[in-house]
Amino acid sequence: MKKDDIINSAIEEFGKYDYDRASINSIIENSNTSKGTFYHYFSSKEELYMELINIVAKEKIRFLQEKANEVESINNDSSLFEILRIQIKASVKFGLTYPKYVMFSARVANETNQNIRKKIEAIVGNKTNEYLNPLIKANIEQQNLRNDIPEEFISQLLVYMLIHFSDFLLNMDVKIDSKYTAEIMEYLKYYIDFLENGLAYKNTNKE
Repeated sequence: MKKDDIINSAIEEFGKYDYDRASINSIIENSNTSKGTFYHYFSSKEELYMELINIVAKEKIRFLQEKANEVESINNDSSLFEILRIQIKASVKFGLTYPKYVMFSARVANETNQNIRKKIEAIVGNKTNEYLNPLIKANIEQQNLRNDIPEEFISQLLVYMLIHFSDFLLNMDVKIDSKYTAEIMEYLKYYIDFLENGLAYKNTNKE
């Protein structure tokens, strides 16, 4: 399908360049389509870009939910940090399965066009919040999370940390590649330990 060819080409182009530098002409040429075909499916570069973000976000959430369903240890009493460990491990597997998506997501996370960035944060943040907010609320009630910090602050912090884990690895010169699995898992441990020690429930009642 021509639309799929355009999307696949665009994933690669936006994985190499930020929004402003990515070329519609290159996307069209590499997808072996025409300008007429491109504009039949997408009215603008921005519309294409936002659709790509939705596609990758939905695919990642689907992948993470499938992996979570495979883990018998997850239940209603599981702590948020236990779930995050499993989910970020699944994110690494997602990256190994879909390396083009990781490169695209890394570019998206570092987008410099402020107008586009605001729209990105609205899309990605909303989708992640839909997944995280019920977990955060439940863990505060179960005293697994601090209750002296607003839920919104915890939610936004975790969204940021989850979105940027792959970006963090790339900044540490750790490629999302099976050859780096041991290093990735080590950084994952540090990453979650940092979150847990900073956000874990603390009994503030003094005897």
